[in-house]
Amino acid sequence: MKLAYVGSDFRGWAWQPDGSTVEKAITDALKPLLGQNRPVVYSAGRTDRGVSALGQCCSFHTTAQVTPNEVEGAINACAPESLRVWDCRLMPTSFHATFSAMWRRYLYILPIHDTPEDKCIDAERINGMLGPLEGETLDYTAFARDTPRGKDTTCVLHRARAFEGHLPASGGRVLCIEVIGNRFLRRMVRILVSTCVRDCINHGCDGGCERSKRTLRDYCSDAVLGDEEARRRTAPAAPAVGLSFLGVGYMKPCIPR
Repeated sequence: MKLAYVGSDFRGWAWQPDGSTVEKAITDALKPLLGQNRPVVYSAGRTDRGVSALGQCCSFHTTAQVTPNEVEGAINACAPESLRVWDCRLMPTSFHATFSAMWRRYLYILPIHDTPEDKCIDAERINGMLGPLEGETLDYTAFARDTPRGKDTTCVLHRARAFEGHLPASGGRVLCIEVIGNRFLRRMVRILVSTCVRDCINHGCDGGCERSKRTLRDYCSDAVLGDEEARRRTAPAAPAVGLSFLGVGYMKPCIPR
């Protein structure tokens, strides 16, 4: 299934017995249809509270005789203003929404206000900061939080770019940061965004402080210092409300331009 949801209406993706989460909404909708206990639903990415999605993908296995249209209808009826399945189909039993994925795509949108600090936000400069990350296998420990001990922290960003846009309703300026990678660590995109913005502001407003002279690859190299020290050098995570999960790919060459 491919689905979209409004992140601010849920407490994240992961199922909670007493919380309104995307996974819980889906499993509660499927239980009466499948006639079984809570089905196990796998997602391409476990989004945090406040993060929205346009192209989340999830899958589940069942022996019940149900059609894709019935599954789509059941889920779309549970929270019609907040959650919508827009593609549902039968897949081979070997398919797994998490482990079959080759890449994930995220977009962060940050409003640029008419303040002295925000005037130092330069999309072209941030784009130049992100470019050297593309195609490289790097350790993103410094850009992650709450990583379980022993978990692999290397990722490959197939695309990392920044550009300026305008909101259609108000015409307000926004900074857009798009990343496509084989995998992402918890809060990685939001910390990557906030660190880029912090260092860009420091460089533009302070004339180039020592921190702003560091590259994003320098932060990746900080992993040798240990998790705590490496993470101290990056910025706190940007607000979740600005992040959207745009899509996921299951064929290696199909990275959208």
